[in-house]
Amino acid sequence: MGLFKRIDENAQLMDRMAATIGARTPVLANGNLAAASAYRAALMSCAMCNRTQECRHFLNSHTQADHPPAYCRNGTWLDGLKREPA
Repeated sequence: MGLFKRIDENAQLMDRMAATIGARTPVLANGNLAAASAYRAALMSCAMCNRTQECRHFLNSHTQADHPPAYCRNGTWLDGLKREPA
């Protein structure tokens, strides 16, 4: 799989995970460079993960969850997004 396709697929997984746990991913269009940098780092971490199939299975079998699975490289970051104001 090409790099850009992998990044696109992992961005979709990461956004689905955020929605599943009730977190809000940062709005990147507002010029917040810190949020954009954190999102990019999380996306690259997700794209390098070798547990994509487990992640996809988790998301397909959970419409809601309190937290990401323990193996999620971005679990702490995603949980933190649940506590940030809208």
